[in-house]
Amino acid sequence: MRPAVHFIGRFPPPVDGQSLATQRLARMLEGAFDVRAVNTAVKDQSLMPSGLLTQLRTSRHYLQLRPDLRHSLASAPDAPVLWGSISPTALGHARDTMATLPCFQPGQSIIAIAHRGGFDRIFRNKLTARSALRLARTVNRFVFLSEYLSSQVAQWVPAEKRTVIPYTVEACATPYEITLKQQARSSGDPLKLLYLSNMIASKGYPDVLEAMALARVNGVPVTATFAGRWNSEKDRLLFHDRVSALALDREVVHVGAVQDRDKVNALHREADIFLLPSYYSEEAQPISIIEALSAATPVIVTRHSGIRDMVRGDMEARFVPPKSPETIAEAITSLSDADTWHAASKDARTRYEQHFSESAVRKKWMALLSEHVKA
Repeated sequence: MRPAVHFIGRFPPPVDGQSLATQRLARMLEGAFDVRAVNTAVKDQSLMPSGLLTQLRTSRHYLQLRPDLRHSLASAPDAPVLWGSISPTALGHARDTMATLPCFQPGQSIIAIAHRGGFDRIFRNKLTARSALRLARTVNRFVFLSEYLSSQVAQWVPAEKRTVIPYTVEACATPYEITLKQQARSSGDPLKLLYLSNMIASKGYPDVLEAMALARVNGVPVTATFAGRWNSEKDRLLFHDRVSALALDREVVHVGAVQDRDKVNALHREADIFLLPSYYSEEAQPISIIEALSAATPVIVTRHSGIRDMVRGDMEARFVPPKSPETIAEAITSLSDADTWHAASKDARTRYEQHFSESAVRKKWMALLSEHVKA
């Protein structure tokens, strides 16, 4: 009989990095464990919920879930709990304290997964500092996505309670498809750029547009596909106005939010360079970067939050400062050289296989859970 493991978290829909990672981890563990999932997703919620009213709605939803959650956890009181919906925000922390913590069974092992960046905020906030310390004493282990994100809470959470396990995704391209991709790339061909994330300005999509215009001045032909959901109609209109102002109408296409995995994989396979020059406040470990690496696509990113630990500069990645179209354009120009691009492409796939493949990540999860599953 497989040992039971409870899993509290947001499962798709809505589709975003966190819900996809939760679904992926649950499926990865199902072969070895009886995974008892409680889906905390709010029905019809947007991809990137924001605003006080939305947060209050989410909190009310969690409070309504308490009876089902308590019943589920009581069905196997000795089984460990993967808590994938723990929040780094003040209101989210209050929700966790009132709606989730009271449902855990006495002595139950709690493994909290910090999906979002800035988890140290609840320890620094005067309103939540005391309850955050109680939370740190209650939780048996915190799982962070990178060493940097783990180090942010080192003064409040001891090392023995912190573990680093990154996300994983199924490879977007087979070795054969990568070989074809690498054989097709030569200097002089227009570089196919890809931005795949929510269309939030602080994730860097405006800087990618400006960099395209600068790369053109440098004599580097580029095209770009932007894939992601808009948060507002105003942002969409501003984007298209800027595309026209830069005379990039023929070079830029926005395909909207792409949720079909085959289409996502195809976008990554077709791309020559993936860009996410993010300075988004809650950035942690973007799954889209891992997808790009799996497709042997070099990436241009910032040293922001957990991104800094994901890739290596001057290998599969080019690091750029936030809000720096000029530096992005320089990185694009560098990767337009065929030899430089091929070396970065090979390094990208190697990075994925060694650090983000299912086999590498599953090994870490199995080792962690073996410490908490009772015989």
